[in-house]
Amino acid sequence: MKKNVSVTYLAFLFVGIAQLASCSKADPTDAIIKHTKSMLKIISDNQTDCEKLVDELTAYNEKNREVFRKLKLQAEELEKDMNDDQKRQYQAETMKKLSGTLQASMSAIMEISKKCPDKAARIGILMNFEGIEPGKDEK
Repeated sequence: MKKNVSVTYLAFLFVGIAQLASCSKADPTDAIIKHTKSMLKIISDNQTDCEKLVDELTAYNEKNREVFRKLKLQAEELEKDMNDDQKRQYQAETMKKLSGTLQASMSAIMEISKKCPDKAARIGILMNFEGIEPGKDEK
């Protein structure tokens, strides 16, 4: 059951990153890669302490919440200006650019899900640039 949760969140992560990256007037792909690599470093640095790992990812998301919010707003704006074919083409190009980062993310999350199964869902949400909602955070 826990493995299925991890796989579900991995799929959610990849879809979320692709949507963020593919839907911004100013191409946010490089920024998304930078943030994803920063979060992967947090995972690597804290892989032996599940509580600290979640705390560090939460702090990173809180620190960058406004950046993530702006990326999502830009995505909404761009969608108004692109037809379906343009969206598909740009998403395909973006996925090519993100492929290495996505593979690294998948490996890291699968590994950390084994070490921290009770935190896998939370880590998946944080890696998807979702951050936390005050009062709705689960630790």
